[in-house]
Amino acid sequence: MNKNPKILILYDYYVPAYKAGGPVQSLANMVVDFYVLTGSTDLDENKSMDGIVQDEWVQVGKARVYYASKRSIAVVDDVISIVNPDIIYLNGMFSLPFMVYPVLKYAKKRKLILAPRGMLAPTALNIKKWKKTPYLFFLRLLNLHRKVTFHATKIAEEKEIKKIFSSVKSVSEIGNVPFPPLDGFTNPPMSLETLHIFTVARISPEKNVHFIFDVLQGYQGSRKIMLHLIGNPENEGYYLACLDADKNLPDSIKVNWIGHLDQPEIRSKIRDYHLFILPTLGENFGHAIFEAMGAGKPVLISNQTPWYGLEKAKAGFVLSLDDPEIWLKKIYFFTEMDEKTYSDWSNGAWNFARNYYDNLNLKEKYLEMFSVDS
Repeated sequence: MNKNPKILILYDYYVPAYKAGGPVQSLANMVVDFYVLTGSTDLDENKSMDGIVQDEWVQVGKARVYYASKRSIAVVDDVISIVNPDIIYLNGMFSLPFMVYPVLKYAKKRKLILAPRGMLAPTALNIKKWKKTPYLFFLRLLNLHRKVTFHATKIAEEKEIKKIFSSVKSVSEIGNVPFPPLDGFTNPPMSLETLHIFTVARISPEKNVHFIFDVLQGYQGSRKIMLHLIGNPENEGYYLACLDADKNLPDSIKVNWIGHLDQPEIRSKIRDYHLFILPTLGENFGHAIFEAMGAGKPVLISNQTPWYGLEKAKAGFVLSLDDPEIWLKKIYFFTEMDEKTYSDWSNGAWNFARNYYDNLNLKEKYLEMFSVDS
């Protein structure tokens, strides 16, 4: 068995792209000495990203990356011919040149691995369902699912794959590779008159940011709250609705619209915040959630993520989206904390992330998935 195969990754977006969210981060964290074919533009953008070189191989971290000015079948063929990979790793479900075409042409010639990255979750499929339903029917008709090995990053995703593709060839269930927790972290004192709540998420329906405003409209506490929103507006109509909701918040709550930040900037910025919140409609992993805990920030998150057991660990709370009142109660819980209690929850969040990271044992699993018969 060859454990050092040549691996080519195909995905429409790669760092410094960020608007496609978690799949980009998951891919970047996973890459070790891989080739990556990607596009030169970010999601919903026509202009090439700043600081990249188009249509040439460049070194980006540990990856050799080709930022194509055109996402086309011809480019895919040219790159595969040049790289001659043993394995083609297809990231994402809904790309004709970067997923469907490679399976149709190269399934008998290469080992193909397909990672849906949460795109088969019910909440994800309900968005533009009219478009995705016939697309998946087309994939089943072509028997694409019998020609690839699926990469599921959690047991629930494995079930989602098998539900849609009942005769799937094989599925490897291996978790995402997150950033390691910080070796040391700081928090603002709880003696401040303001509780600083933050989220790191695209301003989009999927992340359900408007729900935060709905919850905070009922806040009547004596302590002030500052809500920091780190993330790029993705849906203009949804963004405008959130801006309108901002105007209806109590006077004791202010909103800091920060926009997009790069990863080092996020880690620096959140040192000044107390509590992470994300009422997401669905996360395959939730890098922002994990990184918040890894920085010693307790979290309030929906039950539409793979994270559970947070309350017992004093790392945060997993809450139902059907009960906005419980979200408000948990916010009161943190506004009323003293320094020692908050320190317990901050340490609980960091320890939860540290224990998770230390027990991943991902290396051998990825080596097995990325192996081919000699």
